[in-house]
Amino acid sequence: RCLSDWSSDVCSSDLHASALRLLNRSIQGGFFCYPYFVSDPILKTLQGDPAFEKLMDLARQRHERFRSRYF
Repeated sequence: RCLSDWSSDVCSSDLHASALRLLNRSIQGGFFCYPYFVSDPILKTLQGDPAFEKLMDLARQRHERFRSRYF
């Protein structure tokens, strides 16, 4: 399973710090699909957390850079 999926599972368990760590590992590891992250209803539980917003900024930047290079 993808680390972002594990992150979603952890979010539903109210283990926000662990979810953020897994989401960070997912993004750093090359899965930075910003549209997926912002549409995942389980990740919405992290919205408003400054660390989550920072990760979303990073994912958005990487996603946009990838899209501009390859599409």
